[in-house]
Amino acid sequence: MGKVRILREELPLPEKILQTLHNLCATAPDLARRSEELSQVLQVDLSEIEKTLDNYKIEGFTESFVDNEGKKRYYLTGSGIIKVCALFT
Repeated sequence: MGKVRILREELPLPEKILQTLHNLCATAPDLARRSEELSQVLQVDLSEIEKTLDNYKIEGFTESFVDNEGKKRYYLTGSGIIKVCALFT
């Protein structure tokens, strides 16, 4: 199975996006992932990824910033990590 967990197909897309951040170890600012990368991994439109993650930011599950190349990066907060772990129980 490798290092990355297989995504559970029954999860709705917003939860899959959070799970993917977790699987990519995006749990701190220095480990944040570009939204383009998530779009490629999940084969989902970039605007959908950013809209979903920005909504999660309002709820306190993600944080984001623009890197020095002008690309938006996201990572899970402590609450976001707990939310992802709850998906497995």
